[in-house]
Amino acid sequence: MQANWRIRKRGSITSVLVLDIKNAYLTVRAAPFAKICIQIKLFTEFIKWFISFMSDRTIRFAFDSEISVIIGINDGIPQGSPVSLIMFLIFIQHVIGALKHRNEIVILNYADDLAIIIESLCARINSIRLQLVLRQLIKAADEVQI
Repeated sequence: MQANWRIRKRGSITSVLVLDIKNAYLTVRAAPFAKICIQIKLFTEFIKWFISFMSDRTIRFAFDSEISVIIGINDGIPQGSPVSLIMFLIFIQHVIGALKHRNEIVILNYADDLAIIIESLCARINSIRLQLVLRQLIKAADEVQI
């Protein structure tokens, strides 16, 4: 979680945009993920391990003593693994990073949940600013195919 709290001005209005990235872990594809890892200069051994972790996985469903056939999965990262959270944060770091230079906002994030907080003397201004921030986020996410 990252925060940049400051003292509120008298009469100011705080607005919050809360987002949850739909199917977040399923959106992480190996090639874009590897490209981001290379851009942020992760060790090659880490990148190879991450890609291996994402590849050649299988699942099987069981319900009421019925067991399905084994199904191969080659997209996304497994949900529930502590490593998956780290991988997802690496994957979206540049999306969130696109907003860090903006002094008028505070970003709180945990995995696929984001809260963008903005403050001014006018709720309408907050709304307009949050719409602009959302457009920036969507543009940055499109660049990595989230």
